[in-house]
Amino acid sequence: MYTLLNQLIERFFNIVVLEELRFLTVFQVTLHAIFGKFFHFYDKFPLYDSILHVTGGILLAFLGLSTFYGLEKHFSNYTPRAFKTKVSIASFNLVNSLGVIWEIIEFTADQIFGGTPGYRLAQEGSLFDTMTDLIENNMGALLAILIFWRVIELKKEKELPVDKTMKDLIKI
Repeated sequence: MYTLLNQLIERFFNIVVLEELRFLTVFQVTLHAIFGKFFHFYDKFPLYDSILHVTGGILLAFLGLSTFYGLEKHFSNYTPRAFKTKVSIASFNLVNSLGVIWEIIEFTADQIFGGTPGYRLAQEGSLFDTMTDLIENNMGALLAILIFWRVIELKKEKELPVDKTMKDLIKI
């Protein structure tokens, strides 16, 4: 199923999904579905949800950074500083937007299924949970942005073809 989803994304959006992103996606889904739901880590470990929000923010930011970097290499002539700023802000906004959408889905699910036996409330009925989830998503995004640009700098210091590699992710 996951491989099919990757193929659909690659064909529909005409982009290459990096192997690292594939791994992080499988890792994140495994942490949530297997450990969180099946082994009840959400109930056993109070910080488990927080860890997943930070790692989810990292995953989404890396996805946004690699995609926006490739797109900007194709379509813009910005100065290096403006380029870096635009890619970082777009990626951060992607994480924020998807985080808000996720919280709306959690809220809706809680409203619909809240009284169902065995259903674990996603938001635990509090604004505090929603706000901490969004803050954790942002912390993950900021961490990913810092790591991404540091890796790019290190690759360029070693004179590796980073720009061409990232540009080749977007097949135009």
